[in-house]
Formats: sequence, C-alpha cells, structure tokens
Amino acid sequence: MGKLLARELRKAELPDVLISTESFSHIFQTPELLDRVVQYFDGLGYEVAILYYLRHLPAFHNSAYSQVAKLVRTPGSLEDFIGLPDLRRSTVWRNIQSAQSFRPMLRPFNKKVRSEGIVRSVLGELGISDQPPEVLSVNESPGPLTVHLGRWLCRALEEDGTQLIPRQSKQCSKAIETAVKAYGGETERYMGLTSELAGTIEAVMEEEHEEMAQLLWGTSYVESFPGEVGRDYDCNDFDVTDAAKPPADELRALEQTVLDRSRPILADRSLQQRNAWPVNLKASLARIGSSV
Repeated sequence: MGKLLARELRKAELPDVLISTESFSHIFQTPELLDRVVQYFDGLGYEVAILYYLRHLPAFHNSAYSQVAKLVRTPGSLEDFIGLPDLRRSTVWRNIQSAQSFRPMLRPFNKKVRSEGIVRSVLGELGISDQPPEVLSVNESPGPLTVHLGRWLCRALEEDGTQLIPRQSKQCSKAIETAVKAYGGETERYMGLTSELAGTIEAVMEEEHEEMAQLLWGTSYVESFPGEVGRDYDCNDFDVTDAAKPPADELRALEQTVLDRSRPILADRSLQQRNAWPVNLKASLARIGSSV
C-alpha cells in the first residue's frame, strides 16, 4: 500500500493532499504508528498537519457502540462496551498534541460544528473558502431496532459457537438493514445513554476533560461543549426501555428473519476466507516506514 500511494502522489504532483479516515482514530492511539504515518508523508515532501475532532465522551461511546452493534460485533450492552468502572480513555489527543513533527489541529466536535456540517468545518479550518453549496450525508446512524437486531444476532450466533469474520459481518449487517427497511424503517437514531450513565462517564472523566479543554482551547470543558455536559438523555435501547419497542410477536419475527438470512451467509465459502478481506489499514500503515 505504501509504495502504491507514494507512486500515485508523485505522479499526480499535488501540492496539497487531504486524507480522511476513521481508522486514524485507532492508529493514532499508538505513538509509534503516528510517527510512521508522519514520516511517510514527510518523506514524500509534504508538511503534515493533523486535524482531529474530539467528541463529548458519552456521545462518542454511544455512536461507536451503535456502529459495532450494527455490524453484529458485540453481544453486550452499551455499558459493557464502555467498560465502567474502568472507563477506556483515549490517548489520541495527547499523542497528537505532544508531537513535534507536524502541526496539530484539535477541535471540539460540538453543536456549532454539527450545525454547519463537518465538511464545511474541515474546509474552513484548512482555509478553503470555496465551500460546497450542499453536502450529502454518507454515514447514516442506525436506529434502536437495527442495534437490537445486530446485538441479538451476535448473541444467537455466539450461543452456537459461531464468530463472524469481517466479510460475514458486513453481509449480515446488510441483511439486517434489508429486514428493517421491509418492516418500515426507523424514524429515530439509537440512543443507549441514560442520563445516569452519561453523568457517570462525565464524573469519571471530569478532571481529564478539564485539563484537555484548558490545554487545547484555553477554556473550560463545559464551554467547549455547550449544552452537552449534564444534559438529559431519552434512552431507546430495547434492553433498557420498552418505549420504542415493536410488539413482541413482530420483534420475534424480525429476529427469526435475520437469523434465517444469516445462514446462507455463514455457508458461503467465498465469505469464509480471511485472506480475501482487504488488508487492514492499521497493519498497512504500520509497514509504511519500510515500504517506501
């Protein structure tokens, strides 16, 4: 991957290159991988700047969990995923801020950014005045039914001793999406947070969050994320509340539908080959230093 990308960039002779991927969130947890990425682009003659948006942690965990559940990759609850009381802490912002080999740009992903749109915010931060008139959303947040079915299917398969590999997971997720659309779709996004759970996360992280906000933005954390700290949440997770839950017989029918549709996916030999799955970006970037 390193050689191919280097060849393309040299051939294109682009003065500026913008690369955006959520995978960087995982890669940048490790300082050594972060350094390799920077060294790679530095070796191609680019001055590196990293623009990274930080979310309010309860919202981050809720969003991350919904995506993992949608992909049939977790049988547990949101609280299990978060890992209380030993809350998982991100080291990304510290790694980026403390580095000396590139220009760090860390920003709060708050209401202001969401209202103007992330694409417009990114372009503005980069000094690009030619803004697009309309930006289409390419990432839809799953609803509570989708999250429930993904989590339920993961539990059902694990009871049979089945663990999905990525290609199977993606196809099962598509089967769930098809079943949900046939049922009539969803009108609201998944919200697994309760006010109590969010408050617990905020209390555990209060000191670190305040340190981060003062260091990065010279203001308090509450001012950096106005209206988000201490807010109330209306949970719609089926394991927590019945408020948004379909009738029991309809839900059982949907569960059976996704289970039935998963069977041919599991039996498809072309989806059973791990080496047919695209090379993991983290592993590829880990080798960048020696591949150019």
